[in-house]
Formats: sequence, C-alpha cells, structure tokens
Amino acid sequence: MDLVSVGWVILSGLLFGSQFVPSKYCPDFDKAAYNFTMAVGILLGSVVFFVILGGGISDGGTALFGMAGGAVWVAGNYCLIIAVAEAGMARAFTIINLTAVFSFIGGGAVLGELGEYSATEIGIMTGAIALVITGSVLVGGIKKTAGEEGGENKTDGERENALDGKGADATNTGKEGTDKGKAGKGVMFAFISTLFFALYNVMAAYMTNRWGTSTAGALILISPGILLGAAVIAALPKGASLWKWKGAPGKWHGLALVQGVIWSIAMVSIMIGWKGTGIAIGTPVQLGTQTIVSALWGILFFGEFRKLENRKTGYARFGAGAALAVSGIALMALL
Repeated sequence: MDLVSVGWVILSGLLFGSQFVPSKYCPDFDKAAYNFTMAVGILLGSVVFFVILGGGISDGGTALFGMAGGAVWVAGNYCLIIAVAEAGMARAFTIINLTAVFSFIGGGAVLGELGEYSATEIGIMTGAIALVITGSVLVGGIKKTAGEEGGENKTDGERENALDGKGADATNTGKEGTDKGKAGKGVMFAFISTLFFALYNVMAAYMTNRWGTSTAGALILISPGILLGAAVIAALPKGASLWKWKGAPGKWHGLALVQGVIWSIAMVSIMIGWKGTGIAIGTPVQLGTQTIVSALWGILFFGEFRKLENRKTGYARFGAGAALAVSGIALMALL
C-alpha cells in the first residue's frame, strides 16, 4: 500500500480526533447554532484550499452531488455534536469507529474497492468488523454516576452543588431521571452519525476517485451544502437556535470557526489519502488514529471518567473496548 497515502490518512485522523476540543470550551453554546458557525469555518477553509491548491468544477451535476454530500455530512455532524455533549469525547469517538464498518461495505459495494481481495482476506475483514462492533458496545455501555451523566457540560455552579450537597434536592432529585438517560442518548446519536458519515464518505470518494474531481474542487462543492444544511437545522422551530446564535459570545463563535477550519484541513488530508487507499481501507486507518487521539483528549485532558460508578471496572471496559475496536480497524488496514 502507498505509505504516503497512509500518512495523509493518519494526519487526518490526528486532526479529526482533535477537532472537538474547541467545543468543550463553550458547552452552553446551542448545538445547532454551534454547528452553523462551524459550517462557516468549513466554507472559509474550503475557499482557502481552493485558492492554494486550485482545481476545477466539472459540471452542474457534480456541484449538486457535492452539495448533497455536504448536507448528509452536516446531519451526521449535528448528531455527533449531541453525542459528544451527552456521552463525552472518549465514548462518542469510539462508537464512531462503526463508520469504518459501513464505509468498508460502501467502498466494496459502490466503489468496487474489494475486488482485489481473496475470499480468505474478506473473511478476515469480517472478523475485524466483529471486533470493532464488540469494542464499541463495551465502551458505549460504560455508566457514569447519576449526578454526573454528561457532567462534563455542567456549569461550575452545578458541579459544586453536586459535590458539596448544596441544592441536592433541586439538582439531583429533580434531574436524576433525565441525567441517567444522557449517556444512552449520546451513544444513540453517535451511532446514527456513523450512518450519515459512511454515506458521506462514499459520496466524497465517488467524486474524487471515480469522477476525477480535484480535492480542493470537491471540498468547495461540499462546503455550501454543509452551510445550507446547518442553516436549516438552526432554523428549526425547536430551540430557537438562530436567536441563540445571534446572542452567543464572540469567543464561542471563534471556537466553532476554529473547529470548522480544523475539519477542512482534515478533510483535504483524507481525500488526498483516499486516492491511494480507498475508503474501505483508508477509513479504518483514519478512525483508528482518531480513536486513540480523541480518547487521550477526553480521558487525560478533560477527565471525562473521573466520576464513574466503578472506576476500576469502567476503565477496564474502556481499555478493553478501545483495544478491540482499534485492533479490528488495524487488522482491516493491514490487509
């Protein structure tokens, strides 16, 4: 396999695994509003890359296809933003490994990337997929204490009250039922996002690897669809996200823009890598790298697992689950 292409894919994994760090510093920013500002950052990044790298836009059909791909991606990203907020970076990004499974299927069925592999190798790949699913289930099933489900996004005052017992009846009793369901909700949204992301991967790779659209050209077509989709999500009546977007502090918008730019760099990197690896192999390599990086951010830097019901068991489950998932992804990548 082309090691240079693999290097580009690994670089994208490092960036994708780090992209949600800015969002952790503005947890009270409405999710749909944050998604919209991030989309603006993606558009800005795509324009810069188009100017630097160049590339043409072949026809109107390709443009519409690219915009549709962008809309698919932004739906997945909105689900992932919810997943990170509710379940934390470590668990959400481990479940995102399932994107490797669906991209593997899409790369083989739609793009014909598996024709060169033997029946034995495809059997090994099936076993690797089972490892990824098992690892994701192990990590997704880890429970935090009732008062700390999704606790990484509580305000300082709520954390202090939970720790010292002040307002216990108001904070814990009133919200206990809701808090217990947050991690499960986050896991569910993480899984849904994998379906959107796998479809997006197939669409993006079809543009670059089948139609010959340049990397920068593909991104400049995809980004307006991302912005339009984000605007539609933000305009939905529930939550009044557009009003919250207008009233958000400038610092929050800056953080969301940074995430958008990071994403655009990561996307350019992986599309360059896909030209040599395809999505069936490239996506597992990217997600394996991304899982390790995001887990390190979530556990070591943000302390997402400090309030586990049973810390020893929780960390053991996370370690075993992450190891299984990464092992399965690595096995697919090495074939």
